[in-house]
Amino acid sequence: TKEIYKNGFAERLDVDKVQVQLINLQTQRLKAENQLEAGLEGLKFLMQMPLQDQLILTDSLSDAELKSDILNEDYRYENRKEFQQLETLMELGKYNIKRYQLAKLPTLSLAANYSESAQWQNFDFFKGPYYSASYIALRINFSIFDGGAKNAQIQQAKIDLRKMENNQDMLKYSIDNDIKQARILMKSALTTMDAQKRNIDLAQQVYNTTKLKYEQGLGSNQEISTAQADLITAQNNYYSSLYDAIISKIDFLKAAGTL
Repeated sequence: TKEIYKNGFAERLDVDKVQVQLINLQTQRLKAENQLEAGLEGLKFLMQMPLQDQLILTDSLSDAELKSDILNEDYRYENRKEFQQLETLMELGKYNIKRYQLAKLPTLSLAANYSESAQWQNFDFFKGPYYSASYIALRINFSIFDGGAKNAQIQQAKIDLRKMENNQDMLKYSIDNDIKQARILMKSALTTMDAQKRNIDLAQQVYNTTKLKYEQGLGSNQEISTAQADLITAQNNYYSSLYDAIISKIDFLKAAGTL
């Protein structure tokens, strides 16, 4: 633009406008670099990594990875932690019923004891005589009438188990709904991301064409400024949609219990 101005095909105002745009872009770049540095420090904190160490990200996230497994309809309820916890509680509930049922059975116990003792005025371990004593006891316990307490305990334990089974069915419905909703949102986010990516290509083509016309003296500074602003907007929209797609993919993996 300065060279065009020197040759008399532009105004000084055009040069100043471009200079303002350049300063704004430099400021945005510095802001983005600071945000990236802050994000890396936050990631090191979440990873319990010493903040004085250097963290270098080497992997990249592609569109193909985001779109992987979205059409896979197979999932297991057992992958969800709350389902595993409920299954454990149900297993304990079954043992609780068995515990009360076994408590109704008679019990038989056998006890035996043998001892020797001596009664002296002075302590002498080797002095006799010793007097021995022993017994054997056999005990049988059985319930004649307990007022129906054990039967009530068994019935209550069965009711508690039935409640947990109902909760398990409700949890299955909830997991089905979570996965279905997460899949719908993820597909929508990926569709938006693809549209914004195509929009970037179109905005880039418009900018390149406008820039070429401007360099050849067939366009105005206002046109190239507008094209550049549209390109930046398209890029921001794409990265925003990419972020939404990543979050929706994480929500889907959480719903499926594979994260």
